[in-house]
Amino acid sequence: MHEITTDILVIGGGLAGCQAAVRARQLGCEVAVMEKSYIHHSGAACMGLKDMVVYLPGINTKQSEMALQKRATHGLNDETMCELILDGGAALVDRLESWGIQVRNDEGELVYDQSMFGGCNLYIWNGKYLKKGHARQVKKSGAHVFNRVMMTDLLVEDGAVVGAVGFHTRSGEAMVFHAKATILASGDCVRMYQAPAGENFNRWRNPYHTGDGYAAALRAGARLKHMEFVQGTLVPKDFTAPGINAFIGVGAKLYNARGERFMGEYAGERMEKSPRQLLAYAVFSEIKEGRGPIFMDFRDLDRARFDLVMRGFENEKPTYFTYFKERHIDLKSGMMELEVSEPYSRGELTGGVDVDSTFGLTLPGLFGVGDATAYGSWSAASGAMILGWEGAARACAYAQGLHAAPRPSTATVAAALDRLEGPGRRPPGMELAEIERNLQRIMTSYAGYERNETSLRVGLERIRKLQRLAETEVGARDVRERVKAHEILNMLEVAETIILAAKERKESRMFLNHRRTDYPERDDKRWLKHLLVQKQAGRVVVSERAVG
Repeated sequence: MHEITTDILVIGGGLAGCQAAVRARQLGCEVAVMEKSYIHHSGAACMGLKDMVVYLPGINTKQSEMALQKRATHGLNDETMCELILDGGAALVDRLESWGIQVRNDEGELVYDQSMFGGCNLYIWNGKYLKKGHARQVKKSGAHVFNRVMMTDLLVEDGAVVGAVGFHTRSGEAMVFHAKATILASGDCVRMYQAPAGENFNRWRNPYHTGDGYAAALRAGARLKHMEFVQGTLVPKDFTAPGINAFIGVGAKLYNARGERFMGEYAGERMEKSPRQLLAYAVFSEIKEGRGPIFMDFRDLDRARFDLVMRGFENEKPTYFTYFKERHIDLKSGMMELEVSEPYSRGELTGGVDVDSTFGLTLPGLFGVGDATAYGSWSAASGAMILGWEGAARACAYAQGLHAAPRPSTATVAAALDRLEGPGRRPPGMELAEIERNLQRIMTSYAGYERNETSLRVGLERIRKLQRLAETEVGARDVRERVKAHEILNMLEVAETIILAAKERKESRMFLNHRRTDYPERDDKRWLKHLLVQKQAGRVVVSERAVG
């Protein structure tokens, strides 16, 4: 067993975690970063980014952006977090430039297109370097990075979080981190639903994000928020990949099988320049009602802007070019078929840990940033970076108010290590892949884009049955299987919270994010409120909190 003592423990080395680590070091704190993968290629932006949604004064007004965020979330946005993100955009651009990230062209100009989220898509000219650039800054800052360490539990003593435990995913060595403050930056939960292309790791988001932070926070006693909301997006047929936002930003159009440009029926004058969840809902509805397949038309695009998008794919998703070639898609003269991705829980305006205006969670000593948190905005990468930076300042203030890192009791550490080692002590039963497939079938069938009371009741029964089965059947013969086992156990816990919250919210809101076929209308009078889930006496319970 390896023990580490630090001021700030950052769990997750994605964009939010890296920003938090650098900021905490600037503020004089000792920092340890626990990264499940390898920090140079980890997180949702592990492959790089071609652009980022950011608000810059003079492009749109702050008031219009705040109003747009409120409309898009149907009133459930967190205005404090949204304002922090809007106010932090210009400073983020300056910070990235100082880190060697090129956000201006050779003429020194910022180049952007209108985003379907509001604000603008600001081009990143060396976006494939984005994650490596962040990793270099973390190393330069003097933070200690522990790569390939999977967090399995937070350590809680006397009601406060005092660190975490995990294990090295190659050697299997257990690691215990003692910290004055812990920042949860562990990302979203991706693999709970069946992938439309039929390949488990062909996902729009990073498939190695399995809700580890959500589940650990829940077990520790923290609250999760908005778990009933999941999100999907538009992706190329049989190839789940990001990029549609960029095409729409430069003027791509959507057509159904009848040759109709249908977005006017759903979005009015905004047409395709609509929020992600509305675009996904429109395509889902057209296909369901027999007007599929759906195609994206590139033929009238401005060539210069189109070339910028294609250059961007070299930074973020170079495998797009292989897909285009193998599907014989000529984007300059043809169209590309689209589908809706699988649902996923990704923080932002879907489910995640519940943070207050200080980035604190229910438990003292625990803070949350990035996609691990339900911060009620759609700003994705820029939101993660800005909130990582801001959240670290709050965590440091807390840590610097403590004389020394609180130590968990021997019993607390022993219990966490016992759970960590659990899968390795059990004889392997059902194959881990089969348990995961069962989880995905249940969630897709009963808690997917369309839900009702009966489907959710049956889904909950089956998830809980699978949980009980997993307690005896999830065994691990080696370290690789131990990783997989803990991922499955975490996803099962997250799945239960999604179904319980979806059962509670008896309305439909944010289009496919939460669509109850038995309660198809939005009901602000009863349901303009946040739903929270928390473990109490070993049971997951749902509560409400007013907006504002």
